Amino acid sequence: MGSVHYDHSTGTIRVFFRIDRFTENETLTLISPDGSVHNAKTRRLSARGKIPERIVAVFKPTRVQSLSGPWTIITSNPAQAVPALFIYIPEQHRVRNWCEGPANRGELTTILSFPRSGSNFLQNIIRNNSAQVGCVSIYQTGQKMYDPKLCLKSHAQDSATLKTELTEIWGITAPPRRHIVLLRDPRDVFISLYDYVAGQRKTPVDPQSFLTTDFYWYLFRPPILELIRDRAHAQAQTVLQAYRDWYQSWVIDPPMTTEILYLRYEDLVTNPTATFTRVFGWLDEPTVATWKGLETLVSQNGESHRKRGKAGGWRQASPLYQPILRQIEAELKTEIAELGYT
Repeated sequence: MGSVHYDHSTGTIRVFFRIDRFTENETLTLISPDGSVHNAKTRRLSARGKIPERIVAVFKPTRVQSLSGPWTIITSNPAQAVPALFIYIPEQHRVRNWCEGPANRGELTTILSFPRSGSNFLQNIIRNNSAQVGCVSIYQTGQKMYDPKLCLKSHAQDSATLKTELTEIWGITAPPRRHIVLLRDPRDVFISLYDYVAGQRKTPVDPQSFLTTDFYWYLFRPPILELIRDRAHAQAQTVLQAYRDWYQSWVIDPPMTTEILYLRYEDLVTNPTATFTRVFGWLDEPTVATWKGLETLVSQNGESHRKRGKAGGWRQASPLYQPILRQIEAELKTEIAELGYT
């Protein structure tokens, strides 16, 4: 329905609405949790690119230290009161999110994958080839989404963590209608994860002890880490145990109340036309004659000189990765077989 932008330098709050929600030059009142009142006139914003025509109200309150809700927007008609939930991140000087209540269950899809499974590739193809589906990472705070359908990419280990991410980051309280669970050969997953840790995160780690080092949670950056490490996830965790927990939650014992589409990254790479046609059909979206973005297979979050994004790339891995591969094949032998990899 709308979004909010908070300018820390000026203390200005801009609230955006659909064109059919309010008329132009209407007076809106913003009431803060402490009872202070701020008024603003609505005005119309022209369409720009994929962003449709909108109504905006610009409030100029005093400088605030926290925007934690509930804030309320009202008009002269009390029946039009809008609960506005703000979460302000002081150290980043930005609003994390805002919503007008629960999301439409029929419009929310989540992409669930273990880190380094190719979810950026899937996300980009959906985003670049659909005019209806807005697809971003669930961890990209402060997003302004105007698309009729929302698709959020998450690395949540279980349903409880996903619920926390949706509620605390996006203000979404209704569960998703659909999950897309993206799978990839664990051997390629962990080689890519090692490259990310050693390269992008600049964390020295011995390949021999990579799987048993207690640093999984620190793949996530604050303030996301503070949200997802609740009591159930308070203990330090190895990347190997994290993968086993993720696999148990979404493959062995998935939620029965949500539609789930299982995809293999290898199919996205080796048979993209048929696979993405299947994905778009499942999302009730029209397919396209030419898929945009198929050439961009790899995540930007990596600095390895190894050829990345290749299906079965672990078979040509250099000696550096052999200790990781030997441990993966021993520890995840059952999972590799269950996923159909040889």
